Amino acid sequence: MARSISKAFSLIEIVFAVVVLGIILSFALPRFSANAKICEIQLSSKLGVLQSRLAMLFTQAQFENKQADIGEIFALLNSLNQAGSAECFLRFDPQSRRILARSHSQSTIFTISPNDFSENPKISCPLEDALCKKISFKTKRK
Repeated sequence: MARSISKAFSLIEIVFAVVVLGIILSFALPRFSANAKICEIQLSSKLGVLQSRLAMLFTQAQFENKQADIGEIFALLNSLNQAGSAECFLRFDPQSRRILARSHSQSTIFTISPNDFSENPKISCPLEDALCKKISFKTKRK
C-alpha cells in the first residue's frame, strides 16, 4: 500500500487552531482594556494630586505674604518623571512647561497656565482629545 504524504493542514486542524486562538483572545482582550482603564485612573489621580499640592503651595505662600518658591514648584512637577511605565506615564518638560500623558496607544499634552507660575497654575488639555476627555472626566466625577 502506498502512503500519501501531504504537507498541508487539513480543514479540521485549521478550524481547531482558529477556535483555540479565539478562546485565547477572548480572555486577553478584556485584560488589555482593563489595563488601559487602570492607567487612565492612575493618570487622573496623579494629576489631581499634583493640582492639589500646587494649590496648597500657593495658598501657603499667600498666607506668608510671599511668592511661591519656583524650586518647590519644579520639584513637584519633576516628580511626575520618576513614576510610571513605558505604556502609562506623565512626563513634565521644563522647557515647554507642558505635561505629556501616555496611556498605552494614546497620548495627550497638558498645558500649564500661567506658565510663569505667577499664580496657582491650572493644568488643562484639549477636550476634543480622546485621552484628555477620559482623564479629565475621571478627575471631575463625584
